[in-house]
Amino acid sequence: MEFWITPFDCAGPEGPARAVESVLHQDKLIGLGWAVIDYDNVDARGSSEFWNLSSKHTLYGNASELRAFRLMPLEPALASKLDDR
Repeated sequence: MEFWITPFDCAGPEGPARAVESVLHQDKLIGLGWAVIDYDNVDARGSSEFWNLSSKHTLYGNASELRAFRLMPLEPALASKLDDR
């Protein structure tokens, strides 16, 4: 699976005009929530499993329940490949 995430410092209910996209840099702390709902059993009436990064299942409604992650430096071998793009 491959995906792209655009992190925001502010993504309020007022809409995208007020949203502030995060500027990512080495050593920055970011709050991140990721949840996976597993529907492996096609005969089940609902999901069979639920996993997330938070210790709470309500992470989608309260940013203080997100996990803090520190952005680590790029490995030197990868940095040159990105510069070539």
